[in-house]
Amino acid sequence: MAYLAKNYTNPNLTLSILTKEFGKSNSDISNIIKDHSSLTFPKYLNYLRLEEAKRLLKEGNYKTVSEVGYTVGFNSPSNFIRVFKGQEGTSPKKFSEKTS
Repeated sequence: MAYLAKNYTNPNLTLSILTKEFGKSNSDISNIIKDHSSLTFPKYLNYLRLEEAKRLLKEGNYKTVSEVGYTVGFNSPSNFIRVFKGQEGTSPKKFSEKTS
């Protein structure tokens, strides 16, 4: 869990990377994450990324919403916006406008 907390901004982070890093199977890693968070690996990774994105959006120290998405580990602005909207019920831009 500490590894994920430090490395969630890596846009290439996958379950396979974790299995190689810790010498465990995909199911072992998945079970550890689920036991600690009640979430699957992709959902937990997105949770970490979105929590940081919300913090950055509230601070307002960024040039574009895309910049925030890339900073927290999303590979594309469209994916960031889709995941953010799915989780928060609003776009990152609207979230930023409401909180600033």
